[in-house]
Amino acid sequence: MITTFSETMKGKKTFGERLRLTRTKKGYTQEMLADAIGYTRVCLNLWENGHGYPNAKAIADIADVLDCSVDKLLGRQVEPGTVKPEKRRTFGEVLRAKRKARGYKQYQIAALRGCDVSTWQHWEKGHNYPSILVAIELADFFGCSLDELLGRRVKE
Repeated sequence: MITTFSETMKGKKTFGERLRLTRTKKGYTQEMLADAIGYTRVCLNLWENGHGYPNAKAIADIADVLDCSVDKLLGRQVEPGTVKPEKRRTFGEVLRAKRKARGYKQYQIAALRGCDVSTWQHWEKGHNYPSILVAIELADFFGCSLDELLGRRVKE
C-alpha cells in the first residue's frame, strides 16, 4: 500500500532537520553546500527551515556532495551501504527503463500517474525534473528507492 509523503514523515525529523544535521556533520556551511550544488544560500536556508523542498535533481546533487542517500535525507527506509559518487545513469534513463519494464507507453503511464504526456517526455529526456514529492510517488509506484530512481548507486 502506498502512503502519502506526510503519512511517511509522521513523528520523524523533518527534511530540513536531516539536511542541516547531515550538512554540519560533513563540515559544510550553508554557503559551501549551496555553491557546490549551484543554488543560493538563501534557498538552502529555506529548505532547512521547512519552507519547501529541492527538486529531484537538486536533492540528488545534495546527496552526492554530502555522500549520503537521498532516501536517508528524506527519512525513508535506507538501503545498507554508502553512495558511490561517480557518474551514474540519469533520472530520465532510469524512468524510461522502469516504464518499459512495466510495459507502458508514455501516454499510458502519464495518464495513469495523472500528468501530461509532454511532462513525462521531458522527464525521460532529462529536460526537467519532478518535484521531490512526485519523485517519491514515482519511486513508490515502481517499487524502488529514490536513490535507484535518481540513478544513484548504493554500495552493499
